[in-house]
Amino acid sequence: MYDIPAIYANDIGLLHLNESIVLNERTQIASLSTEHPPAGSTVILNGWGAPELNWPSVERLQTINLTVYDHAECKRAWDDTDSVDIGHLCTFNKRGEGVCNGDSGGPLMWEGKVVGLVNWGAPCAVGKPDMHANTIYYMDWIRRQIAGCNQRVN
Repeated sequence: MYDIPAIYANDIGLLHLNESIVLNERTQIASLSTEHPPAGSTVILNGWGAPELNWPSVERLQTINLTVYDHAECKRAWDDTDSVDIGHLCTFNKRGEGVCNGDSGGPLMWEGKVVGLVNWGAPCAVGKPDMHANTIYYMDWIRRQIAGCNQRVN
């Protein structure tokens, strides 16, 4: 769906696999949320990103609790840029806590369901909010793309 690279809009994609994924204790389906987490909510990010800028990616999956940031405040923090649009979910804790190189595409979870995918930010946790593709915003597009597939969303 990526069609406007200058402003990071629609940075989301789906894969159509030729074979089914074998589910087990380590491989499970991640359901998409149908509700927006309100500002101030705690969300969980998992990623393989570097702990700091210019460091190598990690060998163990990292997890961090982040706070959903108000969209208007987020836009102001990014100097009202058009890059912060309604298709984004914004998180921010404090300087030193957030996404880094290698985390892109990673799931942002709320109440056990995916609400976002890491999109962009100022690497790495330098004091600006991090941006995630808001999966709820893209739900209609996702459903249209998977129409007729064996696996349904939710």
